[in-house]
Amino acid sequence: MAKAYVLGSLTVKNRAFTTDYAAKVDATLPPFEGKFLVRGGTIHYEEGKRSNVNVVLEFPSVEHMNNWFKSEAYQKISPLRQSTSEGEFLLIEGV
Repeated sequence: MAKAYVLGSLTVKNRAFTTDYAAKVDATLPPFEGKFLVRGGTIHYEEGKRSNVNVVLEFPSVEHMNNWFKSEAYQKISPLRQSTSEGEFLLIEGV
């Protein structure tokens, strides 16, 4: 079974992102065995649009990832991400 990943390349527009969304997302992951592989860190740009927050989440399967994304817990805080940041938020099946 292939692992699955969430890739976020976001530009934070409002400090509420950190207090309202980022502080709450951790609690949504354990039921779906999700974990951060990348959360912040130094960004080295070679090409493309610049962002100020980059994340990679790993899940054991696409099913786990999709269930997390559609979960009541995540859907409750997802509007916080959408209203305080802009950019790419991708759900990807691994190889």
